[in-house]
Amino acid sequence: DGIGVGPARERVITVPADPGAPRLRLLDRLRADPAMLRQIAALVPPDAAAVLEPYIATQPEFALARALGAVLGREIAVLGGTAEIVARANDKHEVRAVAQELGVPIADGEVVVLEGGEDDRPVDTTALGPALERHLRSTGRVILRGSRGAAGSAVRVVERTPESVQGALEWAANRPHDPTYLVEVMLPIIFSPNIQMYIDPDGVHYVGATDQRLSGALLHQGSVYPTQAQTIDQM
Repeated sequence: DGIGVGPARERVITVPADPGAPRLRLLDRLRADPAMLRQIAALVPPDAAAVLEPYIATQPEFALARALGAVLGREIAVLGGTAEIVARANDKHEVRAVAQELGVPIADGEVVVLEGGEDDRPVDTTALGPALERHLRSTGRVILRGSRGAAGSAVRVVERTPESVQGALEWAANRPHDPTYLVEVMLPIIFSPNIQMYIDPDGVHYVGATDQRLSGALLHQGSVYPTQAQTIDQM
């Protein structure tokens, strides 16, 4: 704020915590608070186009746009596809299937769907152990990924040791909300290009590419520009 970067302080709105619903998403808390919606609407100039630019355009983001639009008395556009397409693209097993259909090279692996996790039943990880063992034979390391999760939150690197395998099974057992997993051979990572594209009615526009800096656990720790990947043109 002191060097003039980011929004002016008077345009930053703080949503009070709700002790009765600590896990309620920010968007849901906003939609349920008419005073907050009016506070946001008061900051939108009456003659300006209002656009909601979410990190991921899912159903709650579209619902928030409708709620804000009702307060403003006009439509609010959401920058980002349709919720149905975004939801499908956010499922890693769906993306893997599309890549296979298109002939995009992917690591050897398989999709495993676990049972249980409903009605307070524990997740049954029986099918996951043999899948890990099958793919650990190639390089001694496997990437285990929940189908849903952002910024590496659903990723685990598994090594060919009893402790690592058991830890992965226990981790999966405690994730009843996401029963679908990708078990893939982990190959040496040289570069992890992140390609930015902008999509509008005129087509797909290439914006640029950076290299993600990944930790040993594949967590994103920043980016490097420009990319050093040799196959960026083909990608």
